[in-house]
Amino acid sequence: MGTPSLPQDSPESPESSDSEEPGIPATPERPGFPPAHAWDSPAPSRANRRTIASLLLGLLVVGVSAVIAGAFFVSAHPNALSRSSGLRLVSELSSGACFDLPPSSRQRLPDWVTAASCSQPHDRQLYAKIMLRGPFPGDLQGQQETRLACAAALGEFLDPLGVEQASQPFSYPPAPADWRAGRPQAWCTLAGQSGQLTGDLSQVPGDYTADQLEFLRATHVTELLDLTVETSLEANLMQARGYAAELAKAYQAEARQLTTLRFPLRGEQTAVAAIARDDLSEVSQARALASTSSQRRAAELAARISSFAFGQDMQTVRVQLGLNAV
Repeated sequence: MGTPSLPQDSPESPESSDSEEPGIPATPERPGFPPAHAWDSPAPSRANRRTIASLLLGLLVVGVSAVIAGAFFVSAHPNALSRSSGLRLVSELSSGACFDLPPSSRQRLPDWVTAASCSQPHDRQLYAKIMLRGPFPGDLQGQQETRLACAAALGEFLDPLGVEQASQPFSYPPAPADWRAGRPQAWCTLAGQSGQLTGDLSQVPGDYTADQLEFLRATHVTELLDLTVETSLEANLMQARGYAAELAKAYQAEARQLTTLRFPLRGEQTAVAAIARDDLSEVSQARALASTSSQRRAAELAARISSFAFGQDMQTVRVQLGLNAV
């Protein structure tokens, strides 16, 4: 989600005096330097030198102590640093909050962000915080569990496909220390497809018409399972096969439900009937994915299923119902 220029100091002419000390010849003076006799002050005594050195040493000790005390305070109170720098921890934000990311070159803690208004351009929107379970599974497995949890959390949206079209998911896996401390919380966010997000992606029933809600409810499960199959396939073929078996059943149920919907416009009704026919053809693709033992074959089948979710018949109905990208 410019630095004002500082005023330049105007050059000042060196102080000058209209009178000269008797007995001391006039000496040409360089601009910016005091008159020559200004340096002719008595040298400090040895006692004075010891006093000055003691004062300087005391100031040095106080300064070092302050730095050390500040470091201990920040380590014990990490939120103090966030408050003083204007940053916030993602864990402190509520679901639905929008925020900007700090410049990576200046910020080593990517979980510290700047809260932003969702009505203004911003880098991310937090849509879920999920507590994971079990011991630390390793970095790669932890990232995979986070992606799966965040994919499932998209089911909280009324229109997951609309969210996918308008953004791309970006998740924060728990740190190893959080797993060991028994509080591994995954953070699920949305980023712009290109550049920043420009609006609030939160969805409530009041945002939709009755016809839109009826269609979204009929297609909700298949949209979510399609995304879950694609996400799980990245690391776990057996898990993806299980989701694919569920997807095959969901396509059958969706086809039956779509044939019962009635829309006022003939074009909408025709397009919905076409999606129901597509559903029945996709059942075989999902069943094939559920039974394959080849990672390559599974990836090909998953790509076909995913392309159907964004296929022409689906897009035609969404446009006719006013369900374009949010």
